[in-house]
Amino acid sequence: MKKSVLLLLAVSAILFVVSCGTTPEEYYKTAQSQYDEKNYIEALTNLNKAIEKDVKFSDAYFLRTKVKAKTGDLTGAMKDLDLAIKYNPKNYSALYQRGLAKAQERNYEAAIRDYDKTLKLNPKLPDALFSRGFARYSLGDYYGAIDDYTRSLDMNQSAAVFCNRAIANDDLGENIAAMRDYSKAILINPKFAEAYFNRGSLKFEENDVQGACQDWQIAADLGLEPAKEMLAKYKKN
Repeated sequence: MKKSVLLLLAVSAILFVVSCGTTPEEYYKTAQSQYDEKNYIEALTNLNKAIEKDVKFSDAYFLRTKVKAKTGDLTGAMKDLDLAIKYNPKNYSALYQRGLAKAQERNYEAAIRDYDKTLKLNPKLPDALFSRGFARYSLGDYYGAIDDYTRSLDMNQSAAVFCNRAIANDDLGENIAAMRDYSKAILINPKFAEAYFNRGSLKFEENDVQGACQDWQIAADLGLEPAKEMLAKYKKN
């Protein structure tokens, strides 16, 4: 009987040691795998354990941000994002995500501040330049937007960036530059309905109604409703 009791105590002690020996990093790695597998509830449990063991674990807060966003807890996600940055001010990925979140709220000034910090830490992020360009455009800073879009394109030739730079040039009356960028966007993505529509609208402004209708027809064929409306109004039978 004594041997059984001692054996039981020994087993319990081993289990206790194993349980207590799990590090925050191990919980985090498990949670990362679960997140990748879309097991968000299990990932959240392991991230909570990681943070309980290390309350300054910036990467765990950042991953928990993404988990909470996936499960609809946007308020909790924002709180975790702030904590991820608090415990690691050089976490440029977290800064960039917070900038995106603020831009979604149309708080473009705050978004730009986070994008600035992001790019100071890592200047070679074309997406951050693109996002800051959009924020600047939204505030009416078309020249600033064009500068960011150009720097982004220097790193990555993107149809969306070409199209956005075209829009900014279009608003400034730089029709040649705008036309060129719309065409580049279409060359990269031949199914970019908005680029066809915008190029068609620019052609219409320049009194090229036939060229405009040709672009609108392609945009309409790609399912863009405003293009169908313009065709109904201006296309000759």
